[in-house]
Amino acid sequence: MSRRLLSYCAPLAICLSSSVGLAQLPAGEDLGIYDSAVQALANGAHTEALQKLELLADRGVIHPDISFDRAVAYAFRARSPQARPGDFGRAAFALSETLTLRPTDVEAAELLTRVDHELSKARSRHGNPSLLARPRLTRAVVGLLPENAWAVGALMGSLTATVGLILRAESSRPRRKLAGGVAAWLGAALLVVTGLGLGYAVHARHTTRQGVVVSTDARLLDVTGAPLVVAHQPGQDLSIPEGARVAVTGRTERLLQVEWGSLEAYVSPGELQLLPERK
Repeated sequence: MSRRLLSYCAPLAICLSSSVGLAQLPAGEDLGIYDSAVQALANGAHTEALQKLELLADRGVIHPDISFDRAVAYAFRARSPQARPGDFGRAAFALSETLTLRPTDVEAAELLTRVDHELSKARSRHGNPSLLARPRLTRAVVGLLPENAWAVGALMGSLTATVGLILRAESSRPRRKLAGGVAAWLGAALLVVTGLGLGYAVHARHTTRQGVVVSTDARLLDVTGAPLVVAHQPGQDLSIPEGARVAVTGRTERLLQVEWGSLEAYVSPGELQLLPERK
């Protein structure tokens, strides 16, 4: 059972509540480390709690409740005198990890919205743009539906086109032939659209990882590692803000290739963390 403490951290209103995890919590030595981390968090020792929770992550222990607790610890510390650069970004990553492992976690989704709002407010005070970026049109359209929905759509289009062709070929009545022809065209169109969507979704799943920026700013680089410069603003380097979610589309020996909105560039691996792959 995951033990969470009901508390508030203005203005984030961060809450921890008792719940039973959907996956198996650590056992043995790992469970002892987790219990110690929860106790440290209850005592307000956020750095100590984070050291233990990060140790669990280093040991390969992954669980949505542990990720949530780690996010809370980072968010609390980010609002304390012991705050360190990137705390809010790491809280955003831990919450994104929670939602990857347990997409129905409403509490984590609400807290992630608050963390995003806090990061956006901080950026707006310095005149910087929002951490949100519009994804490319293709990625945005495909992302409207889960992969299984595209597959079902392709199957329905195939069946509709097949029935239409049979009806048109076998019927001797003009109206049925016309209906069969219309059904065949509609089914074929549905098959093409959903088939393309399915193909892109499958390709993206195998070639793309999602990541979260955990540094105060991730500088965008070219393939050689040199800073990327805005074409219409010479001398100004581009960067991705703390807490932003990016698509990682490739890597070199030293850099990760990322896509953020319409931008494609490279960043240092230490400036972002990769979310678990969805099965």
